[in-house]
Amino acid sequence: MNKQIHAYKRDIDTTNRDGAFLCPQCGAKISPDDHSELVYSIVDISVNSFGLEELVICCNRCSCIIHLSGFSKINELSVMHHPAETEPETDDVPYFVHT
Repeated sequence: MNKQIHAYKRDIDTTNRDGAFLCPQCGAKISPDDHSELVYSIVDISVNSFGLEELVICCNRCSCIIHLSGFSKINELSVMHHPAETEPETDDVPYFVHT
């Protein structure tokens, strides 16, 4: 008999302030601070020009797949509020000395 695996979609905006949330199937606490991979494992990562777009994780307790999205909104806001610092202009010209 084949075991059916459930898949869920979740927007990062619906997580706790610290990024933690409960598995929608079994209730296991999934936290970005947990690096042990005892509770969940990262299955896939999608990136775009702004950075992380989607993170696909697997709950190790019930084997469900969770697609976390909404990171691009955070990355876009970060870029808008923290534009890249430009280097100050100088009159220095790089050169090479041959000896």
